[in-house]
Amino acid sequence: MSMSLRPVIEQWNTHTSCFIAHDEIIALFHELSARADTLCSETDYGDKTAIWIQDGKKLLDIIVSGPDFTAASLQKSLKDTGVKVNAGDLKSLISNMHNLAASWRKSIDNAGELRFYVDAW
Repeated sequence: MSMSLRPVIEQWNTHTSCFIAHDEIIALFHELSARADTLCSETDYGDKTAIWIQDGKKLLDIIVSGPDFTAASLQKSLKDTGVKVNAGDLKSLISNMHNLAASWRKSIDNAGELRFYVDAW
């Protein structure tokens, strides 16, 4: 058996408060990734869920300038998949994500991937 170990640099970027549930946030990222035509997955990571986005630039481009990046459009898409989200809370989150997208670009790694941590509680 072969094992390895490596040091990791982990730098946290600007956060946004969310008033929608954990599972709703995960569903939102899957919906946004589908719209951005990139892969998305999640993994439990202690008291957080790590969301991995294959092409962070595409995802952030959708957040910044996507014509369908509105709370109403996303709420309808999520409802179609069985996820019910409070409209006001989703609108607040969408606005925050739009405002923070430029800062979040600094978190795209050399492979173009982007990760978010969502509190699991």
